[in-house]
Amino acid sequence: MSSILNIPAVQTAMKKNGLSGRKLAEQLHVSPQTVTNWLSSAAFPHPAQLLKLALNLRLAFEELVMQSAPSPDEPRVAARARLNRVLSDATLAELKGMGKLLEQLANFLPFDTLESPPRLTAPIVDAVYLQRVSQKVRSEIGRDSEAPIKFEDLVDRFSKHKAVLIPVLWGKKDGHENAIHVLLPKSGTTWVYLNLDTYIPDFKFWMAHELGHVYSPSLSGAEAEKFADAFAGALLFPHTVASKAYEDLKSKHSPTAKVKVLEAYAEDYGISSYSVFKESNGYAAANKLELIKIPQSLLHGGRHIANATNGTLAERLWKGNLPEPKDYISTSTSVFKTPFFDVLSRYLREENKSASFLHAMLDVPLLDARALHLELA
Repeated sequence: MSSILNIPAVQTAMKKNGLSGRKLAEQLHVSPQTVTNWLSSAAFPHPAQLLKLALNLRLAFEELVMQSAPSPDEPRVAARARLNRVLSDATLAELKGMGKLLEQLANFLPFDTLESPPRLTAPIVDAVYLQRVSQKVRSEIGRDSEAPIKFEDLVDRFSKHKAVLIPVLWGKKDGHENAIHVLLPKSGTTWVYLNLDTYIPDFKFWMAHELGHVYSPSLSGAEAEKFADAFAGALLFPHTVASKAYEDLKSKHSPTAKVKVLEAYAEDYGISSYSVFKESNGYAAANKLELIKIPQSLLHGGRHIANATNGTLAERLWKGNLPEPKDYISTSTSVFKTPFFDVLSRYLREENKSASFLHAMLDVPLLDARALHLELA
C-alpha cells in the first residue's frame, strides 16, 4: 500500500472554504503550479506542506491522505532514512511524486530505453557472493582486485547502465538526502539523485551504494538498502585489501594506533575510516577471526575530523562558494557526464513548464528553481 492525496476530499474542502487553487497556494506560500501538481497527482506535498494543507482545509490527516494499492507503473524508490529508520509514508509519497515528474523526461533521453542493461539475477547479502560480484564489476571497470576505485570509474558504470545522475545541492544532511535511487517501470529508466553537499570521505561510498541499487532492481525496502551497503563496501574495499588492513590493525596495540591505520587506508582508497573498519571486520567475520575493537568515540571522532578537513564535494568543486546556476549546470554535466540538464532544458522549452516543475522535481527552494529555470528554459 502507498499514500496518496485524497483529491476529492481536498477539492470538496476547497469549495467549502471558498478557496481557489491560487488562494490556497497563497495561504500555503507555494506557487499555483505546485497546487495544480498536487491535484493532478503529479506531485505529493512535503510533510510540512501536508500539515499546512490539513490545517487550512480543516481536514484530519486520515481524511487528507489515503492508502491505495501500488500500480505496476508506480515509481520504485530506494532511499535511506536517518539512522536507518523506515521512510515515513509522507516522505515515500513525496519521493514517488518526484519520480512521476521524472517520468515526463524519459522520452527526451539520448539512449535507447527499449532494452535494460544487465542486472544481477539473484542478489543476496552473502560475503562470498559479494566478493565475486565485486571482482566482476572491477573487471568491467578495468581495476584489479586491490586497486582503488576512482570516482570516474563509478560515473562510467552509471553511464554504461543508462542510469541518469541528477547532481543536487541539498545541504549537509544525515538522512535520505545524501542520495535517492528512482526506478520508473513504465519507461524502464533509472534516475539517481546525488547530493553534492555530502562530505568527500562519504561521497564515493554513496555513489557505490546507489550503483548497488542499479545492479539489483529486484530488491526493495530494507533488503535493498542492506544489499546496496554491502555491495558498496565489497566494491570499494574488497577482502583482498581488507585482509591486509586487518593484519595491520591486529599488529597495533593501542586504539589510537589502530585509528591511524584506518586513516591511512581511508586516504589511499578515498573512503571513510569507518568504512575501512567495517570492511576489515567483515573480512574477520567471514573467516571466523577475532574482531577488531576500537571505541566508538575514537572512530566517530576521527570521522568528524576527516569531514571537517576534506569538506563536501560541492565545496571542492566550487572552492567553498555557492555556484551560479550556469556554473552549477556546466560543472555538474561535465563532472558527472550526465545528460540530465540537456534533457531537462529541452523538456522545459518544448512543454513550456514553469519553475514550479523544477521546485517539485528537484526538491529545491522556489527561488533557486526560478534561477535554474531562467538558465535552462
